[in-house]
Amino acid sequence: SISSKIYDLSLLIFNGKAHILSVTETWLQDNNSDYVSIPGYNFISKNRDGKRGGGVGFFISNAIKYSLFEKLPRDFIVSSFEFLLLKINQTKSCDLLIGVIYRPPDTNLQLFNDEFEQLLQYIKHSNKYTFLLGDFNINLMNTLE
Repeated sequence: SISSKIYDLSLLIFNGKAHILSVTETWLQDNNSDYVSIPGYNFISKNRDGKRGGGVGFFISNAIKYSLFEKLPRDFIVSSFEFLLLKINQTKSCDLLIGVIYRPPDTNLQLFNDEFEQLLQYIKHSNKYTFLLGDFNINLMNTLE
């Protein structure tokens, strides 16, 4: 789980002077996500429901004002990937939307494409600068047929 990688992630954040770091495959459960911390950063995560593995999250500097982006319709449910969206407040320009996505390698690629397209349509209407990061588990060499 990500708990065993905290030292390495801390080095990455501090040496790279990162303000935001997205992570996938956190392998956390609700009962142990509180044990993940790096000084000076908040850890926001969404754990996989009902199964081992998966999970997505962000380490975000305490200096950054953010909130969960929850403007998706209540009936928007995806089964082919996990995601977490944050809105970053900007004082001098449009707010930012940053998302982390994890698509497990054993999920149907067409279903992922359809659900991801639907997510993009919802995000498009938010009128925010958007950055989507993550592990899509798509081998582009296999799709060149």
